[in-house]
Amino acid sequence: MSDIFVQAMIYMCATFILGGVLGWAIWGFGSAKRLSSMASEVNFWKENCEQSRFQRDNELRKIELLEDERKQLKQKLAAARG
Repeated sequence: MSDIFVQAMIYMCATFILGGVLGWAIWGFGSAKRLSSMASEVNFWKENCEQSRFQRDNELRKIELLEDERKQLKQKLAAARG
């Protein structure tokens, strides 16, 4: 009876250890996949942010040029009147 009990305990311990190792491996691979997915998402948002900043800078330059042009036109109009 004790031989069967010892064998059953050995099998249960081996099953527990193998299950733990398998679960750890699956969890590790899942987190690696999640990590690479997060890295690609971060890169996407960084590129998007840089592109938005570039567009904003271009728009600000255009606004400055238009304001300068408006100032010059106002000066010309004032000179033509007076």
